Amino acid sequence: MWTSASRSLKGGSFPHHVCVSNSKKGGIFPAFSFMIARQILVPFITGSWGFMSKQTLQSVQDYYGKVLKTKEDLQTSACCTADAISADMRPLLLNIHEEVRAKFYGCGLPIPSEIEGATILDLGSGSGQDVYLLAQLVGETGHVIGVDMTEEQLAVANKYVDWHAEKFGFAAPNVEFRKGYIEDLKGAGLEDSTVDVVVSNCVVNLSPDKHAVMREVFRVLKPGGELYFSDVYASEAVPDALKTDPLLLGECLGGALTEEEFEAALTAAGCTDFEVTARTPIEIDNEEIRKKVGDITFASLTVRAFKEPGCCGPSRKNILSQSTGCC
Repeated sequence: MWTSASRSLKGGSFPHHVCVSNSKKGGIFPAFSFMIARQILVPFITGSWGFMSKQTLQSVQDYYGKVLKTKEDLQTSACCTADAISADMRPLLLNIHEEVRAKFYGCGLPIPSEIEGATILDLGSGSGQDVYLLAQLVGETGHVIGVDMTEEQLAVANKYVDWHAEKFGFAAPNVEFRKGYIEDLKGAGLEDSTVDVVVSNCVVNLSPDKHAVMREVFRVLKPGGELYFSDVYASEAVPDALKTDPLLLGECLGGALTEEEFEAALTAAGCTDFEVTARTPIEIDNEEIRKKVGDITFASLTVRAFKEPGCCGPSRKNILSQSTGCC
């Protein structure tokens, strides 16, 4: 049975990942720099400087709903890291319908352990692969909600709800898919403090407002809950001209944050207690994309972030910044 005590603030158990620390020494931000970073980077992250808009969301919807037909159409490895699937998860993956798997575009495997009976929210659930993986882990007493904005992806996910319930041997489905935006989870019917775990697989980079995403995540999480997600990060700030490039956006590169920008987004949302559990370099074989990004390199990171009930007192060191703090 999942409870907030199922994970440990002192490191926890990661059956599906290897804990990897950041190679940076001495931290990204000292305490004072965090104050400056929030003032400078929050407008950058939220898109209030005007380079990201509804046009960005439309580009993403078109790419994933109309341009891509299967994962074979992708031009980089950003959305496909098959080696992230651990041996104990592969039998569960084989229980998922082949169409759902073919239209899955994740970049890691943000699946926590010991979640039987939990309520899980999957941000940008797409064709539903992670939702159906999680459905098997939470069992019939648990519940998994997928939120996505793309009609074509939701159609695939909803098509197989009953099929999977029967496949898993459940008396009734324990999943549901809702159309909505991850920047506005209230619009998708998610109330405050109602979710045990939020997961997301290569989706936050597609959002034009990362700050809103993080704010919504920590609003819907119950005290003691956690955000467990994989996403793409850039070695340096992506130039504005590339942030709205439809190909780079769709391939999860144009909207990628640096680790410093990500840390600022989490801090602005009220959480400084997080850690990296996996890191995979992203390969770019497409010559056009390589020319556009130049010397910028990208990696897929899986991250855990925790919502504590009030100030948690002295915290363990954050993996990214090596600083300390509390949520």
